[in-house]
Amino acid sequence: MKLKIGTSLQLEELMASEPTFYKSRVIDYENEYLIHIDYPVHLQTNRTGFLLNGTELAVIFVDDYKTTYRFLTKVVGRSIENVPVLKIIYEGDDQLEKIQRREYVRVDVSLDASLETESGERYNLVTTDLSAGGVAINIKDIDSFEEGDFVDLLIVVPQEDEPPFYLSVDAKVVRIWEAEQRRLASFQFVELDDEVRQQVVRYCFDRQLKERQERRGILK
Repeated sequence: MKLKIGTSLQLEELMASEPTFYKSRVIDYENEYLIHIDYPVHLQTNRTGFLLNGTELAVIFVDDYKTTYRFLTKVVGRSIENVPVLKIIYEGDDQLEKIQRREYVRVDVSLDASLETESGERYNLVTTDLSAGGVAINIKDIDSFEEGDFVDLLIVVPQEDEPPFYLSVDAKVVRIWEAEQRRLASFQFVELDDEVRQQVVRYCFDRQLKERQERRGILK
C-alpha cells in the first residue's frame, strides 16, 4: 500500500461553495479499505475543520519515491483514539491517479529569489510565478547557465501573521525563453521535502483564493 501511517495529506472539499483545502495525515488503518486521519486543518485559517459524514473529498499525497497521487473518497465516520480521527474510504492503490508536477496550482507572484549556479555565481532576482513543483524567474541578461543545468534557489515566501519562510531547494533549469521584453527561466524543484511542499501549496492556494475574492469585489 502506497498510503502509509504518517503520510501527509492535502484534502479538497469537493462540494464546497468555493475552493476549500485542508491538511491532515494518516493515523491508522481500520482495515485495508478504511483509514483514520487527523482532524483536518484549514490551509488558509489554520483552524480545525469540521467535516460531516458523507463529505466528498479529493486527497493528494506524495509517496516514498516522491511521486504525487490523488484519489477520491468521503468521510464515513469519526472516533477518539489517542487523538480524535476521521474515517475515510481508501479503495486501494489501483484507484490512485498519478499527478504530474505541472498540475500543482501555479500563481503569478513576484518574490525575492537568490540563485547560485554550479560554478558558484550568485544573483538576486525576482520570481514571476510559483507552484509546489517549480518556479519561473526573470533572469534578466544572465547567461551563466543553460537548460538542463542545476542551480540552488532561495525564495522568500511571505506568510500572513507570521515571519516569511525561506524556500531553499535544488532546482533543474527546464526552459529559458523571452516574453514581453523579459528573459525568463523555469525551474523544476528537486527532492523538495514534503512538509516544505505543503507550505508552498498552502501559500499558492491562499494567494489564489485572495485573487478570486478580489475579483469578486471588483465585480460587485
